[in-house]
Amino acid sequence: MHSSEYDFHTTHREMLSSTDSLQGPQACSHDGCDALWSPDEEEQRFCWNCKNWFNLTCLDNPTSDQEYYLQKMKEQYHSVPKIIVQVAFQPTARGGETHFVAGNIRLVSSARLLLDPEARDRVASEGWMIAYKLEQDMKMEGGDDIDGDDEWQAYLEFMHNIDDKQRRNPMEEQLSVDGQEMYTCPICLGDHQL
Repeated sequence: MHSSEYDFHTTHREMLSSTDSLQGPQACSHDGCDALWSPDEEEQRFCWNCKNWFNLTCLDNPTSDQEYYLQKMKEQYHSVPKIIVQVAFQPTARGGETHFVAGNIRLVSSARLLLDPEARDRVASEGWMIAYKLEQDMKMEGGDDIDGDDEWQAYLEFMHNIDDKQRRNPMEEQLSVDGQEMYTCPICLGDHQL
C-alpha cells in the first residue's frame, strides 16, 4: 500500500468516526441524532430558516396538516398565484416512499423565488411565458376557460421537465404532494414548519 493510499484511508476512517462530520447534508441535524440518512427508507424534512435537514423520526408530533398551513400561507401571500404558494410552502422533503432520493427542494426553491413580484414580472416577460399566453389566448377564443394559475403551473412544470405522462404517475416527480403533515423545526421552533 502506498503512503498516499494509507493517508486517504486513515483520513476517511477518521472522518466517518467523527460525530461532527455527521452534520453534513446526509445526516440529521437534530441534537443527539447520529444516524446517517437512509434515503430508501426514511424521509427527511428541510427547514428554510436554519437550512438543516431532519429525519422525520426525530421530529415531534405533527403540529398541523398541510392544508391548514397552506391556507395560512395563501392568506399571507394573497397576491401570489395559488399554485406558486402551494408549491413553495409544501414540506421540503427527500427520501422515503414519497419523495425519492433527490426530493423536491429544487421545485420548492424555484417556487419560493417566484413569491417575489419582481421575479414573477421577469418571468412574465420571458419568451416562453409570452408564447404560452398567446397560445392560451387562442384557446380561449375557441371557448376554453383557462384558469389564471394554469400559466404558472405550466411554467413550473416546463422548468422542471414535468410532462403530462409524469403528472399522472405517482412514481414520478410532482409539483406538489398533498396530504402531508407539518412539523415544527426543533432548532428554530416558532412558526417554522417543515
